[in-house]
Amino acid sequence: MHFHFKGKATPMNAKTLGLGVLSTTALFAASSPARAGFPGDLVPRLVGNTILTDGLSDIDGSTATDVSVFQWTLGALAPGYTMDPGFQPLSPNNGTNLPASNLPGDSYIGFNVTTSLMYWNGTGTPAFSPVTDATQLELYLGGAHLYITGTTGATDGFVIQKLTSAGSGHRHLNAQFLGAPNPNGAYLDNLGNAYDAPTDGIYALGITVTDAASLTTDPNNYHSLTKWLVYNNNRSASALSAGAAILGLPGDATLDGHVDLSDLSIVLNHFGQSTNAWTDGNFDAQPTIDLTDLSDVLNNFGTSIPISTTASPAISTPEPASLALLLPFVWSSAFTRRHPRMRSTTH
Repeated sequence: MHFHFKGKATPMNAKTLGLGVLSTTALFAASSPARAGFPGDLVPRLVGNTILTDGLSDIDGSTATDVSVFQWTLGALAPGYTMDPGFQPLSPNNGTNLPASNLPGDSYIGFNVTTSLMYWNGTGTPAFSPVTDATQLELYLGGAHLYITGTTGATDGFVIQKLTSAGSGHRHLNAQFLGAPNPNGAYLDNLGNAYDAPTDGIYALGITVTDAASLTTDPNNYHSLTKWLVYNNNRSASALSAGAAILGLPGDATLDGHVDLSDLSIVLNHFGQSTNAWTDGNFDAQPTIDLTDLSDVLNNFGTSIPISTTASPAISTPEPASLALLLPFVWSSAFTRRHPRMRSTTH
């Protein structure tokens, strides 16, 4: 059974919520299949009003469809650096097995950020939390640059390029990881400032891909759901894959690969707020945290992504009955907060 909220509001009672016939065990989805990040470019394409992202490797031409997590290892060109992500919307007859972008010709592709810079040390059980030291990520292209730390939160990105009349393009961002500022440091940002080395580990950043009709107006507001950029700084390839594998589960606000009471609490505490931050409980990149986001938690409650670890503690799953007992509290909590406009769950 899945929770869906759309259209105008209807009276909330046991019948409309399905509580009278709800099987509590149906709330617990099976564990998601094993996942991994794609090591290549984001290939945006418009489906309806939503941007999806496929994957295309510049190195071997391999492809993947509907990718949410992308991964790279730093240091091949310079310490702490990679020329990723790349953005490569395609024209028709593009020579791959991927479809054309369907994005408006001569529009502007860009991105916004939906999380702070997240970190896992690359050992033990994967789980991300905001960076707590001086490490930061600089994303830059030409004169545009953005510094992202463990406290940045959701923030505006910038335009990457103007597309061709066929809706195609290809441009790579520069990603430079930096430690604490140090005039004698060996790591340089795009402005020539010197820094110490960033901390070793696996880093993750959530973004949405956007497309605007012009630099000043955006009547269509085309954008994607949150996509994950995962970077490996001096950890193993298996650690990179393990970290990438737990990201992108709708309802997992804590980025630990499980949907549980901690995630439910986050959504309820931020319910009705205007923020697109994933870690505040916004899983659909819409303007507010609302019933759609709450339904993501309830539909995936108890779900765990299979995790590869070097030290694998047992993962406890709440008893199904416990969620049934919580449902009255969930609804009363949600509706005592500011109630935003309900919107469709169709993306």
